[in-house]
Amino acid sequence: MLIYVLFALIILLVLNALNRKTVKKGINAIKQSASLLKTYELTKDKDLLNIESDFEELQKLNKNLLTLIERTENAQKLQKEFSENAAHELQTPLAIIKSKLDLMLQDEQLSEKQSQLIDDIYQVLQKLGDLNKNLLFLNKIENQQFELADMVHCEEVVNKLIKQLNFFAEARYQQVLFPQMHQLTFEGNQSLFEQLVQNLLINAIQYSPKGSIINIKLDDEHLTFINEGPKFEFSEALLFSRFSKNSNEKEQDGNGLGLAICKKIADLHGFGLSYHHQNGKHHFTVLFKEPNPAEVA
Repeated sequence: MLIYVLFALIILLVLNALNRKTVKKGINAIKQSASLLKTYELTKDKDLLNIESDFEELQKLNKNLLTLIERTENAQKLQKEFSENAAHELQTPLAIIKSKLDLMLQDEQLSEKQSQLIDDIYQVLQKLGDLNKNLLFLNKIENQQFELADMVHCEEVVNKLIKQLNFFAEARYQQVLFPQMHQLTFEGNQSLFEQLVQNLLINAIQYSPKGSIINIKLDDEHLTFINEGPKFEFSEALLFSRFSKNSNEKEQDGNGLGLAICKKIADLHGFGLSYHHQNGKHHFTVLFKEPNPAEVA
């Protein structure tokens, strides 16, 4: 009896060890698939999930995942092609209408009222063209068509944009202050970050009273744009949404995509973008998160 019991215990221990080993192997395969899914990028990792497994169930699971990813890739490709084609097709009729309006404006028999009407139409077409470009730009950001391979010097970008847009501020008798106390360098996309800074600076200039001061502050972790102005009359949750408007924005040039573009650019770089209103001033802050900042001096 003791020998039978001993053999039974040995068999149970061996079966238990084999079972634990098998389960552990299956769990590791599942963890590997989950880990790869977490870091998977549609545009880069084509064969990343093609994992070999001894388990028929896991092979079916990976096969279904690959099928799902392939469908997602096809849907993304179709969306990208549609957006690009739509933007391209809109450019031609817009250009034709503008050229026709230019010819009409050259007619000496036009009355002042007719000329004003044509000019108004021309301005609307210009906004429509800008809207078309911005929507295409947003689509490219969402589809990750930009490389983050540039070493961007934050203070140089801000100084560059201040010089380019200073005429805009001077026309409104405003002053843009940017004390150069910090330098920040990070790995990202130079043109996209310039677009982010430009949109935030234009926003600060447009929505500040004439004769006011616009402050830009840069430290080890933040880039903040501060300008005077009344609190927005709509929910701040909609601030970075597409086509969000406040009651005063109707009098301003724009298409409601500026801050939405800023948010997408910040997200692409792994940065935060926040807003708050305090003591009669708007504060838009870019928060540089790890691991993007490569060097802080």
